[in-house]
Amino acid sequence: MLVPGTVLGGCYKIIRLLGIGGFGETYEAEDLKRFNCLCVVKRLRPQINFSVLEITRRLFDREARTLRELGDEHEQIPQLYAYFEENQEFYLVQEYIEGATLTDILLEITLSEFEVIDLLKQVLKVLDFIHNHNNRVIHRDIKPANLIRRSKDNKIVVIDFGAVKEKFQEALNDLSTVAIGTPDYMPLEQLQKRPLPCSDIYALGIVAIQALTGVHPGKLTRNIDDNINELVNTNASTGLKNVLNNMVRTQSSQRYESAFEVLKALKELESKPQQIDYNNQYNLQQRLTQIPDTQISPTKANKKFLKFFKCIVAGFAIVSLFSMLSVFINNSPLVCILNSVPEGNFSYSGSTTWQLFRDDVEKSIENTCPQFQLNFSPRPGNGPGSGYGIQLLLKKQVNFAISSRNVSDEENKQAQSQGAMLVEEPVAIDGIAIGVNQNLPIDALTINQLRNLLTGKINDWNQLGVTNSSKINKINVYEGSNSSVNEILKLKVLGGNKLREDVNKIDNAPGITEGMRKVFRDENGIFLVSSAHLARQCQGKALAIDTDSSNLVSPYKNPQVPLAKCTPTNRNKPNVTAFKNETYPLTNRLFVIYNQNNPISKQVGTAYIKLLKTAPRRKLIEEAGFVAI
Repeated sequence: MLVPGTVLGGCYKIIRLLGIGGFGETYEAEDLKRFNCLCVVKRLRPQINFSVLEITRRLFDREARTLRELGDEHEQIPQLYAYFEENQEFYLVQEYIEGATLTDILLEITLSEFEVIDLLKQVLKVLDFIHNHNNRVIHRDIKPANLIRRSKDNKIVVIDFGAVKEKFQEALNDLSTVAIGTPDYMPLEQLQKRPLPCSDIYALGIVAIQALTGVHPGKLTRNIDDNINELVNTNASTGLKNVLNNMVRTQSSQRYESAFEVLKALKELESKPQQIDYNNQYNLQQRLTQIPDTQISPTKANKKFLKFFKCIVAGFAIVSLFSMLSVFINNSPLVCILNSVPEGNFSYSGSTTWQLFRDDVEKSIENTCPQFQLNFSPRPGNGPGSGYGIQLLLKKQVNFAISSRNVSDEENKQAQSQGAMLVEEPVAIDGIAIGVNQNLPIDALTINQLRNLLTGKINDWNQLGVTNSSKINKINVYEGSNSSVNEILKLKVLGGNKLREDVNKIDNAPGITEGMRKVFRDENGIFLVSSAHLARQCQGKALAIDTDSSNLVSPYKNPQVPLAKCTPTNRNKPNVTAFKNETYPLTNRLFVIYNQNNPISKQVGTAYIKLLKTAPRRKLIEEAGFVAI
């Protein structure tokens, strides 16, 4: 990685690292020849041998010219200021957009029908432009992280085109590398490395469904008619549901062929205003002003500072008053009144993943709301689990459950048969890490390798080029009997395949820590577990992972602590930034679950959720290594 202060191309001074991807890194920089204006520098570092270097140069030059044309001709595509080669590495210098990514926005809110239609129209116009450009550009990676709401005009800016990455693959003639893009947003033909313009339409449709429902793409399901089940329970009009379902058809031939066709369908939908929920149509901008911008505009940085300086004296007293009032409320009994916290002794049970912050949160709530007494119900003789907590909730033995997975279809059916309705509210994000023995000479796996390993297609570490000190190299996969990780594997890794039959069950470990210690005593063992829990161990190591071998992301923050230097006071920390922006592929939500049809369960559960989302409790969740929602 580049060190802050490094100057590239004679004028681009690196300020800080913004992110790491499969083909290199992205940095915030300042242009020393343009009044120190901020810009984005993308360092593209494919593994190129000298035999294809000249071909790669030509392809890079051609694709960079195309990106420059796109940015110059459309205001919702970042401008390309420069591109150059230095030390056989390729660099793009682009406009730095001030605003919040859709990923950040969706962590705070879901969008109304009006807002989703506006999002669709803005992005579709960009797609219509690039698909009809002279070079017929396909974006290849439409996802929330690549859509930025620009602060100055609230327009959506489309970033991070995949064309240059695709051309690097062509130069390398790498047929084994998976397709450019993000799997949860990619249609079948793109996964098969045959992207079409309607592949971008599919990805945008998935983004819109996620924005409308709040459901991550990896958890969306389809019925026999290839419609998205999660759209059924939304308040969206039938017309919008039809448009979205037609955007995300599994077969490309059944999808809208062009962005123009979708725009036409939306125009017809808007001509029937009675079918659209226009409630809160003007509230998006007001709601988004509460979400912090993630970038700073280079052209307005100085003006913003001067404006801020002029206003700071007049506003200091007001800001200080509200800041002090907010801190006071969140740490005083007043927060209990505002959130309708009930009085009494209440019980809950569930996920062991919560162990790292559960007790601290409970004590914090007790200090603020002493009348709200919470008692965790352990599982006799064994560690609890999400399923155990949900079963106690259904049996009316606890008031709410904490979980590290969604409520299953079987549990929902069980609840309905009992006249209950389970409501799940996400409160945090966790990263799932791949843990192995510290002596195993391997540092990373791709999703495909992990899938083959877990389904039995790979049975020996030698098949991955790993030679163990042990004479026996057979891979030993471990899993907790009631672990929520099992559900994550089904959704994000196994792809409909069955887990291998020779998995070692960890039945008698009272908690996650004890289970991990069992695995790390096995030199050939592998175990999927919460990264926050794994980071606290100095016995095993976590493998980097992603969709292909050139786009590896670690579940730990950089710089990482070597195992030899790992101590209780100097340990690795979870890579919460990668979990939040979805660059790390194996993430999970933590939920609070209550019974909507039980007044006490509903009141206690919602009170607990509201208290979790106040600043003191959010801080405890984040200090434990999770992303607080």
